Amino acid sequence: GGSLGEVLGSGAVILKELNEESWNVQAEKLLTDSDLRKKLITAGQQTVSKYRWDDTARKTWDVYRKVGGE
Repeated sequence: GGSLGEVLGSGAVILKELNEESWNVQAEKLLTDSDLRKKLITAGQQTVSKYRWDDTARKTWDVYRKVGGE
């Protein structure tokens, strides 16, 4: 998991354990449940709209400047 839950929001299924059976169950659900897929796609599209490359570039540049002593 790590930060994936925070970044992906409700647009993803995050499995917290390294359990093969849990992964199999969730994979089967994703393959067979079209309502779940639609819900995840919609949530993912809403989540991705919060992230912009120009914001990321600006924030990254700000960190470089701060670390570099400017």
